Amino acid sequence: MKLGITMEGGASRTVFSCGVADALLEENIMPDYFIGVSAGIAYGVSYLSRQKGRNLAIVQKYMKDKRYMGVRHLLKERNFYNIPFVFGEIPNKLEAFDYEAFAAFPGKVEACVTNIHTGKPEYLEVPRHDDSFNVLVASCALPVLFQPVKLGKHYYLDGGLSDSVPYQHAIAEGCDKNIVILTRERGYIKKTEHAGRISMRLYRKYPNIVEAIKTRPEKYNACIQELMEREEAGEIFVIAPENIHGVTRTESDPEMLTKLYEEGYQQAKKQMEALKKYLAEDSPQPLAGKTGQPSERGEGQAIKEEKAQHSWRKDSEKAKESLKIVFLDAKSIGDDIDLSGYEALGEVVRYDFSTPEEASQRVADADVVILNKVPVNAQSIGTAKKLKLVCVTATGTDNLDKDYLEKRGIAWRNVAGYSTESVAQHTFSLLFYLAEHLPYYDDYVKSGRYVKDRLFTHFDRKFSEIHGKTWGIIGMGAIGRRVAEIAALFGCKVIYYSTTGQNNQPAYQRVSFERLLEESDIVSVHAPLTPATKGLMDRAAFARMKQSAIFLNLGRGPIVVEQDLADALNQGEILAAGLDVLCAEPMSADNPLRQVQDPDRLLITPHIAWASLEARKRMMGIILGQIEEFFS
Repeated sequence: MKLGITMEGGASRTVFSCGVADALLEENIMPDYFIGVSAGIAYGVSYLSRQKGRNLAIVQKYMKDKRYMGVRHLLKERNFYNIPFVFGEIPNKLEAFDYEAFAAFPGKVEACVTNIHTGKPEYLEVPRHDDSFNVLVASCALPVLFQPVKLGKHYYLDGGLSDSVPYQHAIAEGCDKNIVILTRERGYIKKTEHAGRISMRLYRKYPNIVEAIKTRPEKYNACIQELMEREEAGEIFVIAPENIHGVTRTESDPEMLTKLYEEGYQQAKKQMEALKKYLAEDSPQPLAGKTGQPSERGEGQAIKEEKAQHSWRKDSEKAKESLKIVFLDAKSIGDDIDLSGYEALGEVVRYDFSTPEEASQRVADADVVILNKVPVNAQSIGTAKKLKLVCVTATGTDNLDKDYLEKRGIAWRNVAGYSTESVAQHTFSLLFYLAEHLPYYDDYVKSGRYVKDRLFTHFDRKFSEIHGKTWGIIGMGAIGRRVAEIAALFGCKVIYYSTTGQNNQPAYQRVSFERLLEESDIVSVHAPLTPATKGLMDRAAFARMKQSAIFLNLGRGPIVVEQDLADALNQGEILAAGLDVLCAEPMSADNPLRQVQDPDRLLITPHIAWASLEARKRMMGIILGQIEEFFS
């Protein structure tokens, strides 16, 4: 096991993370790799030097001190925080930092910064004996509040502008277990702030940094969305505040900050048993990244000389120009997606479908392979001597032989968070089709019966409003939360069951599996397929549901025992079911759901919930970015 810990920034709000870190220290939970952003790395080094309570002491003694921060420092030194005091006098005199203990930490420590010229994140190793903490200052350098920080021959700003929660980099560093500590409550949505607009005007001469600031809310929200999906799948362990108690970015009140520190400490204690269980278990699904390999991202780690940087970039561009990218089952993304971005990277070859035998011939000289369902193993890619990267156009990666890829030194990537809106929309499409008996009423009109009717309306099939109904969600990841938000707008009472036992959403009531089935008028599944969810919806589960309930599955097919669902529909144990996923896709001829007697009670769509045009474009844009990032 290689444990990675990622700490989000948030200035004063990061005192929450200090409480979490002190609780981890008490349990002697230390990472093999640590990455922090902004205040996340500034406070994180005290955790790595094992100085429990040091951050809290600084908060209580000095945050209110006029020497620490304030407008007068901004006007005088053009930095809101008094850098010589915060990063000099405090660690070197007033609240001594243990440089020797930090140097003795055996793991790798990196800070995320944003290059002012490229607008891209770089991941710089934190020097162990730098008493000026220049890399930490650069990572904290928020526009307006800080001046850009020069490291080597480049200028940098706060890492959060380009990669607010860099857990993906921890994955790329080979961490198969990851703890992510957030400083915002679950469900927080970042919006463009007034300070962001000022920053864009201030840095208008640097178009790439302006673009990073402009797109930060969208990228942050997508990052958190994917993180929540991975948490729900049991891949990542997330610790987040339930309440930040009104603490702002520049809060200096010791009482408020101490309260938030205690929130972090107690939250970590509350989750400690689940955390230890997570660390002890095998990962349910390895994470996307360079399996077992150090990351090649962030050439600026050692702040190399400009000549070396130029040479490296030149080689990188040359590598891009010579790439051969092979799509093995291009039909799975549709024929209507623009692939010109890929063609700009090199030669692109598309195959509609590929068997493992065909794949073996087709990837022989490929640098990058893009696929959805094709198995990736020694049989299918053993001939690929140049292959460097495998990209999966899906979240699930069960078709990858990760041990073989690691042995070959071949990296892989998957995608997540691209289809949330599309799947949520389809969830409600299934519901309304069934709940309002739309096929019956459509046939009633088209058959001519409405023409012959004397009444202007028709009451033969009754339907109810969903307002006031209880909607039970199984799997409260990003899609589950989006469905919950929309259901709440319709006036539903939302309850949920966490399949991992770790997902806490303060906005909604978490209940047991049995209670959810018994109380819900609508049950929708948005969970991944894991040993805990396989066969979850069986005969006993359907028997617990209301006879008037509607069941929807937009998670994974094998979560449902299909014979048991068919029996429940035929015997009237539930009202109706809408499915977008099946155990075998395409549907098998002997699928028991084909024997459901009343076709109006069952709606099956052919795994299309994810596939809106926008979602597919978004997915392929993500993969294009992964390839560009890998080779640059």
